[in-house]
Amino acid sequence: MQLSHTPNLLPIFPLTGCLLLPRANMPLHIFEPRYRAMVEYAVKNSGMIGMVQPKDMNDYSDLPALYDTGCLGKISSCQQTEDGRYFLILTGVCRFKIEEELPMAEGGFRMVAPRFENFLEDLCPPVPGFLDRNKLFEKLKAYAESQSMKISWPELRKAEDEELLNVVAMGAPFDPSDKQALLESSQIEKRASMLVAMLDVASHQSGEYNTDWLQ
Repeated sequence: MQLSHTPNLLPIFPLTGCLLLPRANMPLHIFEPRYRAMVEYAVKNSGMIGMVQPKDMNDYSDLPALYDTGCLGKISSCQQTEDGRYFLILTGVCRFKIEEELPMAEGGFRMVAPRFENFLEDLCPPVPGFLDRNKLFEKLKAYAESQSMKISWPELRKAEDEELLNVVAMGAPFDPSDKQALLESSQIEKRASMLVAMLDVASHQSGEYNTDWLQ
């Protein structure tokens, strides 16, 4: 995709702990009326939605304050159920900054004016070799053992560098602020290094997490 094909107006889906990265796929189940309206708007217009995290994971209001960096997602699959719910596959395209939040859309969902200029590198796949796979697998194995996680190692090892990075970064049950830090990494090499460091720290911490995120 070229910068000229990115939308000037963007419906956003605020979701705590949800990280979308360029060229990664995210399944979504849309059931709230306002977000069903958001999907319908997106399908009729650019076919794109912005994923953004609220700043406060404990803010359950209708208009929580948002981080100013999100990721543009293209609806690559959309299925509607008989009762009006949607099952989507959202494919990450490019990160964006929220330049301005616009008036609420008629359907009750939020709209923003996004800027993509600072993230043009997202539009092209990274050069292979940016990821130290051995180090990542070493830290991921230690993390999985510390949390009694079950991981499908053969399937994970088949993934190319960027897919591997995205799957682990998006799937790991890190705090929302850590997920945001991964999103905002200025370069993919820095994101990879940050992810390895996060796994290393988390492997030495106790806690109960969802243990099926990489099965």
